[in-house]
Amino acid sequence: MQIKVTRYKENPKQGNVKGFVDIEIMIDGTPLSINGVTEVGSNNGTFYGLPQRSYTNNEGETKYVAICGFFEKETRQVFNDGMKEALEVYRQNTSVRAKPAPEPDRSEDLPF
Repeated sequence: MQIKVTRYKENPKQGNVKGFVDIEIMIDGTPLSINGVTEVGSNNGTFYGLPQRSYTNNEGETKYVAICGFFEKETRQVFNDGMKEALEVYRQNTSVRAKPAPEPDRSEDLPF
C-alpha cells in the first residue's frame, strides 16, 4: 500500500489521540485523498483510525460511527504499517526544512 502524508497536525490536548493526518493512497495509479485520519497511541502501540462522524443517540449520548473501514484484519495491518512509514518520511522531510534565521537587530548600527 503506497501512502503519502500531505498534512499532519499534532493534537494539543492530553489523551490517546496524538494527531490528525491527511493522506493520499495510490489505487491503480490514481491518488485517493483521505482527510482526518487519527494517530492514536495506546498500551498496544500506535494505530491509525479512519475518519469518523459523531451523532447524538436517543439517550442524548454522543456516539461515533466510521465513515469508511477495512473488511479484513490483514488489510488494516498493512494500512497501519504503511501509515507508520509514511509519517516517518513526512516527519523527516519536514524537520529537515530549517526555519530561516531571524534577521539580526541592527538598530544600534543606525546613524540616527
